[in-house]
Amino acid sequence: MIDLSYGIEMERDLNVGDVVERHLIDGDIVLFNRQPSLHKMSMMGHRIRILPFSTFRLNLSVTTPYNADFDGDEMNMHVPQSLETKAEMKEIIAVEKNIITPQSNRAVMGIVQDSLLGSSLFTKRDTFMQKFEVVQLLIQISDWDGKIPVPAILYPKPLWTGKQIIELILPKINLVKNNDDADINKEIMTYSDTRV
Repeated sequence: MIDLSYGIEMERDLNVGDVVERHLIDGDIVLFNRQPSLHKMSMMGHRIRILPFSTFRLNLSVTTPYNADFDGDEMNMHVPQSLETKAEMKEIIAVEKNIITPQSNRAVMGIVQDSLLGSSLFTKRDTFMQKFEVVQLLIQISDWDGKIPVPAILYPKPLWTGKQIIELILPKINLVKNNDDADINKEIMTYSDTRV
């Protein structure tokens, strides 16, 4: 075994059958599992990012299918060894391929906690942004066409709403629906606020 961490700088020829071991790097795909594995979303492929900590960290949205609740849960991580396994993990069991549960054909992952609260606050009627803030948000959208929407308020200075930004992020759909079951508090919400 030749350990390159000791700074041995010599040319080595690799032969068929040699095993090269390396540390995980950003972008590697790994299999995450939390037992008991009750359904296929108990084992999913994740792209990793290496951080200087000794614990696993997950986006809160993906904790629901694992039934993880941050009270000392233990999870397992497995690193694929072959190209075929890596391909299967990317194309079949990656998180983005398992958002819909086959059991009930509904989303098993969604925004929770901070993301949900942030979305609610961001789309309130009295949330306005100046042009600098709007541009900072828009440049984060990968397919943004470079056009800034017309401001919701023009005078005394142009201001945009959070709803305008969300509209640019969401895909174009051809469904318009009012939430008739919504409990409408007349002070903070009107009937048009429940329209999607």
